[in-house]
Amino acid sequence: MEHSVPRLSVVIPAFQSAHVIFKAVTSVLDQPVAGVEVVVVDDGGADDIAGALASLASDERLRLIHQDRAGVSVARNLGVRESRGAFLMFVDADDRLTPGSLGGFLEFAIESRSDVVISDFFLTRGAEGELVKAVNSDLRSFDTSDREVLQWLTLARVGFQNKPNVGLLGAPWSKIYSRTFLEERFGR
Repeated sequence: MEHSVPRLSVVIPAFQSAHVIFKAVTSVLDQPVAGVEVVVVDDGGADDIAGALASLASDERLRLIHQDRAGVSVARNLGVRESRGAFLMFVDADDRLTPGSLGGFLEFAIESRSDVVISDFFLTRGAEGELVKAVNSDLRSFDTSDREVLQWLTLARVGFQNKPNVGLLGAPWSKIYSRTFLEERFGR
């Protein structure tokens, strides 16, 4: 790992994901952004996550941690504990960051001093990743109590198909979190 503390830690839980994990990891590592570490947590699947990432083993920005099967939430929590960045981002093993998307996203999180920054994201389908829908929100910031903010972040209120987009998706991905914010509210 680089000697300096990374600005952003990207935590990727992986279970039975050897067939997709390489693309997820390289979509982060290929971003032209300094100070990013990737922590992959192998959640005890029968497939070979380490083998799928073997060609990246010499990249000091990548760490692979193994745990016995405990579930995605435990894997994410372990990744957070093992990470060092001032900011945290979660990417699922079957997700991809679009080229060049991370730089502006991270810089906005840093410059705005926000506790949570939420990104647009794309829904795709099929092996070729056919774009189905771009999903975002018109709500640009929160000026409310923590309880209301956390309700927005945890309630899945995104419209699909012909329904309008009425809120933010309650998944941990598509967001950058301040480590301080998470530790103050949820502990280390």
